[in-house]
Amino acid sequence: VRGEQAEKLSPTLQACQEFGMQLHFVSRSDYRRKSEPDFQQELLKELGTGYLIPEGGTSSLALPGVAEIWQELDQPFDFLYTAVGTGGTLAGLVSVAPRETQLVGVLALKGYQGQMEKDVESLLASSNSSASTWKLIHDAHHGGYAKATPELVHFVKEWPQNHRFLLDPIYTGKVFYHLHKQILTNQFPANSRICVLHTGGLQGIEGFNQRWGSQLPTSL
Repeated sequence: VRGEQAEKLSPTLQACQEFGMQLHFVSRSDYRRKSEPDFQQELLKELGTGYLIPEGGTSSLALPGVAEIWQELDQPFDFLYTAVGTGGTLAGLVSVAPRETQLVGVLALKGYQGQMEKDVESLLASSNSSASTWKLIHDAHHGGYAKATPELVHFVKEWPQNHRFLLDPIYTGKVFYHLHKQILTNQFPANSRICVLHTGGLQGIEGFNQRWGSQLPTSL
């Protein structure tokens, strides 16, 4: 876990402990070395033999699992939207996407323009990807990772009253907010078939509320 251990764990880390995880905290400077082979060997030596899962679970091994999502879609779509953090979900979807479907990834982070495209392309190069089209939206982050504007908070708070499912403000809320704005401004051809992948993240709402003093719903 990045940073020094706090006196009180966040709701997400508390849940991790309850699920049986053993938490290991590292300094922010060490965390920046997480992809360096030497640092990874130091970790394994200290913590014992194991398998290092990349941040976000993103690696070439993740793509086939994500690609199975297409098997759950029982009709074709013109557009498929998903949140993007480290790029693995988007790359997995693109790797086997139908040619007629455009993939749109809404980035939850700020300042990764160009770099995230390279990361996704690198993942796709490791698979026999289809020729589907995809793009990233870089201006829908509402301030950056784990940050939100008042407009986004209001949108996420009001959403379940009309649609009977929850959004989180870190990932899915930003996707639905951006898409909703596009629909209201008629940015899609008539009769477009649009699918949005809800990637979860609801466990983070409680921690967001504690940090920012918001009152987003955690259940219906």
